[in-house]
Amino acid sequence: MKKHITDLRNALYNHDLTVASEDDSPAFPAMWTLSHPYFTLPMTIAFYNVNDIRIIPLHESFGCYLMEQPEISLYFTKSNRHSWQRDLTVFIQTLMQYIHSIEAKRDKAVRKDI
Repeated sequence: MKKHITDLRNALYNHDLTVASEDDSPAFPAMWTLSHPYFTLPMTIAFYNVNDIRIIPLHESFGCYLMEQPEISLYFTKSNRHSWQRDLTVFIQTLMQYIHSIEAKRDKAVRKDI
């Protein structure tokens, strides 16, 4: 699954989202805090890296989701590279739509206060 993590990081980077911090401690599920040069609100991606017995390393995760909107999630498909690329694209598009909508609401609230 290491390739999935690399693909995800690259797809985020291609949309000017960077991993500002990584928490991959052995005691808690892994998380990435994202930043963007034009968006003000931080976003956090949490990884599904807990199995029945223990917390597994990030590269063995089987998916991830946006903590602020858990419905925005991605399963790390093992069997079909084409499906994986399609799912990754949809995840990134949905994530960007969410970020833009949140920023638009924030901007509207700020303008209202002025």
